[in-house]
Amino acid sequence: HAADWVTRLALARPDVAFKLTHDGEVIFASSGSGDVRSVLAAIYGSPAAREFLPVEAEGGGLQLTGFISGPRLLRATREHQLFFVNHRFVRSRQMGHALNEAYGLLLPAGRHPLCALYLAVSPELVDPNVHPTKIEVRFRNPGLVYELVQRGAEEALARSGFRSLTQAGRHIPRS
Repeated sequence: HAADWVTRLALARPDVAFKLTHDGEVIFASSGSGDVRSVLAAIYGSPAAREFLPVEAEGGGLQLTGFISGPRLLRATREHQLFFVNHRFVRSRQMGHALNEAYGLLLPAGRHPLCALYLAVSPELVDPNVHPTKIEVRFRNPGLVYELVQRGAEEALARSGFRSLTQAGRHIPRS
């Protein structure tokens, strides 16, 4: 559990160096360079980090940045879908569902993409008091958040030459 939280903290603050040791052995270290992809490389390894696609999308006063995995890098659980709202780690079924929808038929049954997605939102548009540990949030306009995550992921996949059948015939606007 400690390693999971250290990696989440490193992704939340890629500008801060983190090092986790166990029995004198370094099991995780990030450089603090501010580069999210270098933190992803520290977590998953350099070959896997190269499979991540950059995401950038804006709309309705929200800004989405980060990385999603290409369809060759998938996991059996959503555990590696890491969402950050105003640089705080949160769990969001809504954002996870929007991400999976963007992949459409690129996802085999029972497989899920990885991500480190950062949503910048005005504090008055998000309620962090939904859960005692503040790990879940409620958005004032959840439909806008869903659309932004889905569109951002679809555009990232399309830029990299991946297009799911759910996107066929649908125009994906460029930001």
